[in-house]
Amino acid sequence: GIESAARRSGLLRVRRLNNGRTKKYHQPWFTPECGTKRYLTRRSYRKMRRKGYPDHLRAEYLTFKAEYNLYRRTKKQEYDKQTKEGFRDCRNSSEFWSAVRRVKRRNPATNPIPLDEWRSFFQSAYSNPVEGNDVQLDPVQHVDCLDKDISV
Repeated sequence: GIESAARRSGLLRVRRLNNGRTKKYHQPWFTPECGTKRYLTRRSYRKMRRKGYPDHLRAEYLTFKAEYNLYRRTKKQEYDKQTKEGFRDCRNSSEFWSAVRRVKRRNPATNPIPLDEWRSFFQSAYSNPVEGNDVQLDPVQHVDCLDKDISV
């Protein structure tokens, strides 16, 4: 279709999120094509906003937005369907627990140090210095070869 022709001509590129280092979007069904459609939608919105919301750009933005939302919704439904099939097709306990681990949400990391303890530590570490002459400065040392005038 139009998208494949645009990709072949170099007008449309599938963006790699975060240069492939880490995923920017953490949902497993969010593909690079989803990222491209989201990028095109946001770019269209920025263009529409810069030009003062003309009707033809608004219609273009709404088209991109509808395509992106439809594509995202279908990808999520496909992922949910595959997940259900994964549970349905389990033949032994290891396959079942593998499917459970794919679906199970991980508990967020908890901080064992209470907030009050953090606050008191940083207040004491970065408190205002006590006024007075407690600071001892070393006398300035002169080195003759370093203190000469610079000449070109």
